[in-house]
Amino acid sequence: VRTGQRFDITPRVSAPLSLGPYIDLLPSASYRETDYQYSLGKNKNVQRRLFRTDVSARTRFSRIFGDLEDPKATRYRHEIVPEVSHTSIPWVKRQAHSFFGTTDQESFFTSNTALNDSDNLQFDYHDRLYERNLFTFSLSNYLIRKRKEVSEDDLTYNQIVLFRLSQSYDYWESIKKTDPRQPWSDISALLDVRLDYFETNTLVRYYPYQNLSSTTSRVKGIHPKG
Repeated sequence: VRTGQRFDITPRVSAPLSLGPYIDLLPSASYRETDYQYSLGKNKNVQRRLFRTDVSARTRFSRIFGDLEDPKATRYRHEIVPEVSHTSIPWVKRQAHSFFGTTDQESFFTSNTALNDSDNLQFDYHDRLYERNLFTFSLSNYLIRKRKEVSEDDLTYNQIVLFRLSQSYDYWESIKKTDPRQPWSDISALLDVRLDYFETNTLVRYYPYQNLSSTTSRVKGIHPKG
């Protein structure tokens, strides 16, 4: 029954704005249309259309460490970037079809077991309707290095450390009429380190409702000769 064709297009416009020297805004709007064509069933052509808006606001705190007198000396800049973003789908229109199920929104935070039910024909997240009213909070830490390379005259800038904490709140999930209501997403902690001869990437996710956590880590060593 899942055999068919899917055509998906999403034009998007955005306009970065600065509110003074401390606050950056990034509003955007997009229109999405998805057309399905099936080889089986009575209704072989189905459409879904929606309008989506996104806006994020962030500020930045930074401090420079190192020799501030010598312009060619190695320096480090530490940046702290708190950010809040909001995603909403104020308008959606989709035809009644067993492919979409019976709910107005599929939760993005729960497991994918619903995708395997016999009465749910959706193939992947492109077919799901989620993030109807979502708030995301994040706090990022950057460590950026500026130094003069031995074999070059120019200064190079490298982001050597990134540490980010983030979590989302689904307002649409919080007001649904059926239990359980689980509007908070997992808490994500990302650590990415990129040095000359050593790199590591670690992602830790904590699920507050299940009281469980998962960790994924990657480590790479680089020989001095490449």
